Amino acid sequence: MIPVAGKPLIDHALDLARGVAPRRIVVNLHYKPDALLDHLAGRDVQTIVEQPDILETGGGLRNALPLLGDRPVFTMNTDAIWAGPNPLSLLADAWDPDRMDALLMGVPVAQAVGHGGDGDFTMGTDGALKRGPGVVYGGVQIIKTDLLETISERAFSLNLLWDVMLDRGRMYGLSYPGGWCDVGQPASIPLAEALLAARKVWGVGYRASNSLATYLQWQLLQAIDDAVPVPGGGQTMGEHVARMTERDVVVLFGLRRRIAGFDELLAAIAATGAEIALITDEGVAANRGAGWHFRCATRSSGPLFSHVSVMALINLITNRTIELAADSGRQRLQSIENYNDLLREL
Repeated sequence: MIPVAGKPLIDHALDLARGVAPRRIVVNLHYKPDALLDHLAGRDVQTIVEQPDILETGGGLRNALPLLGDRPVFTMNTDAIWAGPNPLSLLADAWDPDRMDALLMGVPVAQAVGHGGDGDFTMGTDGALKRGPGVVYGGVQIIKTDLLETISERAFSLNLLWDVMLDRGRMYGLSYPGGWCDVGQPASIPLAEALLAARKVWGVGYRASNSLATYLQWQLLQAIDDAVPVPGGGQTMGEHVARMTERDVVVLFGLRRRIAGFDELLAAIAATGAEIALITDEGVAANRGAGWHFRCATRSSGPLFSHVSVMALINLITNRTIELAADSGRQRLQSIENYNDLLREL
């Protein structure tokens, strides 16, 4: 139910699912199911609730088979945002049941926003998968379900089923051509905690990134007292770096095209002791000097760079911050709404 771009994650997933016109859609629930049951009431979906125990990804799929039937199925995690063609449509076009038991949508590591590590699989030129670095499993696949009966455990991960398919040489992948953001990434939680604890939050960006820094400030002001985008018109970064302290958090946007002195700017901010969250495009190598480094997919089919994944990341960070603010965050939001009504600005 976490909102991204104005609607809950579950609705983003359902939009993708309806895009391939499946025979039926089944939503598997376990954590706080009542809110989702209310949200989905009256829609063209069936629901199943894992109670009292969580069955994990493999056990949950097997538990839903009475509703799904015995044909190959799409499975989808809801904690990712896709910026580009419908991944389900791409999988359907590439599906070959004669040689595949499963077809997974993979995301190249450089395009995987909000995801750490070197990937889950290596992908051959023919799409055959093996365990190893290279591509991140994006959370969407087509999979045959008949082998689920061979697993004795009641609660188990789909990794057990994948291992069988990998041994048979019948598990394949497809590389996603668009942007992808993992909005369930736990790394966003300590960053949100740091933002709430900071004396001041600085959003630093030049050129197009300056607008992104301003958007970050606007979002964060819903939860924290002091967030500022810099540099402003006529200002130099030296005027601001001189005021940064170890009690601050600096969200530094380093998207192409970066200023010539970007490395010097990063080093100067680090020297102040402030915590740094670095947001760059996919062409920047992992930076171990920053507390957090998010690499966002910005390539597009046209002449301009796309910042869709950057906006999704900002949305994730600010939503995490508001959630962690708890009662104080809700009181702040209510106070903002009260003043909006009083001043008749909206």
